[in-house]
Amino acid sequence: MVPAYELIERIKKQEAELRKEAVKIAKEEGEKTGHKKGIAEGEKQKAIAMAKQMKQNYEPIEKIISYTGLTKTEIERL
Repeated sequence: MVPAYELIERIKKQEAELRKEAVKIAKEEGEKTGHKKGIAEGEKQKAIAMAKQMKQNYEPIEKIISYTGLTKTEIERL
């Protein structure tokens, strides 16, 4: 038979290990999400820059929409 205090210590150690693992997993997931958001934001900024250039060259809005994927409203705001 194992004394109660030893069982309590084992449980505390297991809880600490589980917390560490949970933090590690959460951090990895957060980094993945942040990376994806960063890529998406960069692509959006690239599309906006392209749309501005096309707009300065008096390209038709339909052409700008098809090349950039931006909406008509987004392009008109530029």
